[in-house]
Amino acid sequence: MNLINSSNYKFVAFIPARSGSKRIKNKNISIINGQNLIQRAINCASKIKLISEIIISTDSKEYELMAKKNGASSYGLRPAHLSKDSSSDKEWLFWLCTLLREGNKKYTHYLILRPTSPFRSSELVNTAINTFIKAPKDSFTTLRSVSKTKEHPGKMWVILSENKMSRLFPFHTNNIPWSDQSYSCLPSTYIQNACIEIGSINGILENMPSSGFSTIPFIWEGNEIFDINTPEDLEYARYIANKLDI
Repeated sequence: MNLINSSNYKFVAFIPARSGSKRIKNKNISIINGQNLIQRAINCASKIKLISEIIISTDSKEYELMAKKNGASSYGLRPAHLSKDSSSDKEWLFWLCTLLREGNKKYTHYLILRPTSPFRSSELVNTAINTFIKAPKDSFTTLRSVSKTKEHPGKMWVILSENKMSRLFPFHTNNIPWSDQSYSCLPSTYIQNACIEIGSINGILENMPSSGFSTIPFIWEGNEIFDINTPEDLEYARYIANKLDI
């Protein structure tokens, strides 16, 4: 794909790989078709001409050494207080972008390529970058990959007590609750996935969230946005990889 004028952009790729996954032990180094997930993310990023540097963000020395062996850089292990189950992306992004600024790195924008999305292609990443560059935006605008939901959130409920529940989203159309309407009558909804995120370094350093109200949708479907979260997901990913030799 031919990218449009990108002279005002200098991208860095972040590969976030926290250790301590509860559902899949050492999830980020799980092997799929002969390569672990961190390797697959780095290999994809290395094919993107607009990416100036690939950086691993991890709290694991093992992951860090593996990533560096495969061509990524490291700016040190992620501090423990940024590596909790409850830690947000905003926290480690701010920490890492601060290190880049202190090191006088002139990157303008970051890409987050999570290892748990093993089938993203360089073509997909280039398309996302092109979409981001073309879109109207300010320094806080981000891009996030999403796919259409199969189960509509308008039909979801929250259990409040043993004898009571409430609609998750109490929205109505023509005074009819979404929960009482057919799927075809409801507005399309989309769910984020782990495939790709793009944002501004300055936006992070000015303490804005990693994604917010000014977010460009990057709509994609198929195996390329498949995300590994459970042991069943991992087995299915291995099946896909072996069947399609990817």
